[in-house]
Amino acid sequence: MTSEHDRRCRLTGRGAIRRFLARLSALLLPLAVAASATWAEPLRVAELQLAGERVAELPGVAFFRGEVTESRTLRPQDTLPEGSELRVPERAFILLESPAGTRVELFQGCRYRLGSAGAAGETHSLFGGRARFRVRRLLDFFNVDFDFSFVALVRGTEFEIDLSDPDQARVRLDQGRLNILSDQTLSAGDGTQPLAVARIDTLEPAPGTPRAYPRASSAADGAGLAEAEARYSAELARADIRDDFDRHLGALNNLGMVLMGRGRHDDALASFTEAGRLAAARGDLPWQARALNNEAAARLGAGDDRAAIDTTQRALALNRRLYADGVQTRIAANYNNLGVAYKRLGETGPALANFTLALETNQRLLARETEMSGEPRPPKPIVATAPLPGRSPASQPAPMRDEVARRLADIAGNQENLGNLHVRMGKPERGIAYLEQALAGRMALAGGKADAGVGSLYANLGVAYRQWGEAATDGDRRTAWFNSAVEYQQKALAERMRLFPDGRHPTLADSYYNLGNALCAAGRCPEGIDAHRQALDIERALHPDGLHRSILDSLRQLARLSAAVGLREQAAAYATEAAALEQHLRGREGARP
Repeated sequence: MTSEHDRRCRLTGRGAIRRFLARLSALLLPLAVAASATWAEPLRVAELQLAGERVAELPGVAFFRGEVTESRTLRPQDTLPEGSELRVPERAFILLESPAGTRVELFQGCRYRLGSAGAAGETHSLFGGRARFRVRRLLDFFNVDFDFSFVALVRGTEFEIDLSDPDQARVRLDQGRLNILSDQTLSAGDGTQPLAVARIDTLEPAPGTPRAYPRASSAADGAGLAEAEARYSAELARADIRDDFDRHLGALNNLGMVLMGRGRHDDALASFTEAGRLAAARGDLPWQARALNNEAAARLGAGDDRAAIDTTQRALALNRRLYADGVQTRIAANYNNLGVAYKRLGETGPALANFTLALETNQRLLARETEMSGEPRPPKPIVATAPLPGRSPASQPAPMRDEVARRLADIAGNQENLGNLHVRMGKPERGIAYLEQALAGRMALAGGKADAGVGSLYANLGVAYRQWGEAATDGDRRTAWFNSAVEYQQKALAERMRLFPDGRHPTLADSYYNLGNALCAAGRCPEGIDAHRQALDIERALHPDGLHRSILDSLRQLARLSAAVGLREQAAAYATEAAALEQHLRGREGARP
């Protein structure tokens, strides 16, 4: 017999993994990392100014490490080790110099972090304000992370990045060549989850004329994933690796992402591993790390969880080497990645630890991003106990900045993962607490529009309340929890009907299936059987040959529930059909190579 929670692997497992992979792809930007412990060197403070005059010391420089801020005094010849993050005081100017001769000019209000600097290359991060970079030597890589974009392939270049405008980043190139890579959302228009592909924009020198990059990610057009595959295959064929290494690896990356979206994970792996091989041969560590992260995502999609864990741990080790304080988007994604793989393997301890680390990292990132945007800091989204059944989520907040909205979406995803895991662990009360918070966040971000994530959370809450009711010993509480399970499954069905009004979608069948089980638990089994029949009708319409596991699940449940209410002939008919279908499916699956 298939339990409701096992069946919901289609809802909280397969569907959530698709959403997770789509969101993960939006977070996988290039990284630089050391191959040995002696690779990184500190930056030197070359000059300090206050009100336009050189000074021997500069007090009041804010240094950050996670949520801790301290004020320091800088002096010329001081050194900044990797991971140092600071903000320049008002009317002040700080000039840093790397061992390779790179000069980093930080103007008042600039918030900057040193990723790493060494003989192979350098990485820097800019979170606000204005900074100017003068690169003196040919390096294997030079990256500046800024607002979900990064600067790559800097060769003898002078350029400036200005994040003072709250709505856009402005980049000005004075000398050399500069590639700007940003993630672009690919919405295929065929019902599949959006993917994030790499858009590479090459700047030409234009002193005094900056290029503007809106903070909001742009949407790529596309009629479908098949068309996108053809487009990126053609780009790969055109890209000459000797002339433009970034575009060649970008095409490999994008082709891999589209192949992963089409379910062709082995082909996607081949694309990512080729990108990693080329990057390693060149010594380009940022592209090598990107390929490694995407390889881990593809292994997750292929269900190779052990290999995904190994690959993700390697990526995490590299990222932690680069970002010593651990407060970084890619690190949060790595933790979430590990949690998904461990959860699927049934290893709840490591899954819980990694989901918790992902949530904590995203909360620390949110604190920084709200500070930089000037928005009020949201309350810490963790509670210890579940709300009363049927409680409405928090009211929708005012419109928020894009980077804050993205972070809140990541936090909601972490909460959803933690909630589902606690339910699986037999702790529905704690699971409901996380799921309710995730639901409030998703609803606020959806802004009243139909949203698949909202529907999924309603359904997961229904499963959790049903499990809580089954564990209750008090009759009144048991009834209340079962009624809440029905309420949430009805909300899930209504939300999905908004998304799929034609009534033909697997999640609608899932909703009717869940609703049927909840109704039976609440003592309304005749209504529950009707809901299961509707699930079966949708599944048969989706699979006209009648050969699908979801049909088998529904037949088994209908047989069991019909027998429970005394409909013996009906139960026998469903059971006979289920047995025949199971035998047919076993024969077909056994014949596969």
